[in-house]
Amino acid sequence: MGPLDGVNVLDLGGVLSVPYAATMLAELGADVIKVESRDGDQLRGNAPMHRGMSAMYYNANRGKRGIVLDLKSDEGSRAVHALIAKADVVMENWRPGVAERLGLGLGDLRARHPALITASVRGFGATGPYAGQRVYDPIIQGVSSMAATQDEDTPQLVTNVLPDKLTSMSLTQGILAALVQRGRTGRGDHVEVTMLDTAISFLWPDMMQADTFVDAPPTGKVDRNTRVAQILRAGDGKWLICTATTNAQWRQLCRTIERPEWIEEFPELADRRAARNSINDQLTAMFQGATRDQVLTLFSGADIPCGPLNTVEEMLTDPQVRANEVIREVERPGLGIVREPAPHVRVGTEPWQPTRLGAPRLGEHTEEVLTELGLNPS
Repeated sequence: MGPLDGVNVLDLGGVLSVPYAATMLAELGADVIKVESRDGDQLRGNAPMHRGMSAMYYNANRGKRGIVLDLKSDEGSRAVHALIAKADVVMENWRPGVAERLGLGLGDLRARHPALITASVRGFGATGPYAGQRVYDPIIQGVSSMAATQDEDTPQLVTNVLPDKLTSMSLTQGILAALVQRGRTGRGDHVEVTMLDTAISFLWPDMMQADTFVDAPPTGKVDRNTRVAQILRAGDGKWLICTATTNAQWRQLCRTIERPEWIEEFPELADRRAARNSINDQLTAMFQGATRDQVLTLFSGADIPCGPLNTVEEMLTDPQVRANEVIREVERPGLGIVREPAPHVRVGTEPWQPTRLGAPRLGEHTEEVLTELGLNPS
């Protein structure tokens, strides 16, 4: 049971942005059916694999039933329209025009089913010079300037599929808002999220500070690295991170490490940003005779924000991660023990429970779902 118990979701999407959003809805209790072609979702081929299941596909598609339909055939068309008639939400991330060619134009579907919520992800948008282009996450990182904001002299991609996952979260937010609106009006609506727009909006609060006030005088080359966090390697070879952001925290740090002269040398945040590399080097040298735990004890005892800079392996056993129960090990048929994360949004005070289902094998629930619809599974 969850807040979306009784909500039926039809996932017509592929790869990550729509499927991951549908998984978030499943985590909140929705009944999600994923439709794939006979070739299966592109992610099914992603390594690493375990017993025929891609880890990335699994992580993006937990909690769903999966069916195979040929949407270009008469049988597939009848089946998908029967599913749509039962659905509260239909989600897709096809290129512009594909839905219409399949007889699944979203406007037509809402006209036929006034309570239906349709949801689309577009790479660049429905119009404009790039609208029809094939899009993947790295392209959005480039066009949105996300890669350039990492290092404008040598642009760098963020080393995970950030725009895709941000788009998933934005799509989930939009669908939940549409469900609330439908509860008031009785009518569905269309939710559209564009990967490019999402990435730019995500950058805006901090990375676009120098571009916010149009009438402000130019300041020359912009340092978009606004951080003053220090990444340190202690004497035992383990990493930690600390950040004395406010002037009061900085003064406390200087007193704690017995460097009071730094208080006057770097009194303001801008001074510390300009000297962050030098400060980092000196702090690292200072703690070569201490373990990470000793440094963290020193800093946390002085109320200086700090924490271990964990490897993935360390994160999995971190005591705070365990206390939050953010990761569970779940027995899944045919796969053995699988690690799964908790929903990043929890509603209510009851402990979270893993979704009833893992990720579906290709066509695993086709017969079951078609039988429920009163259609011939053959």
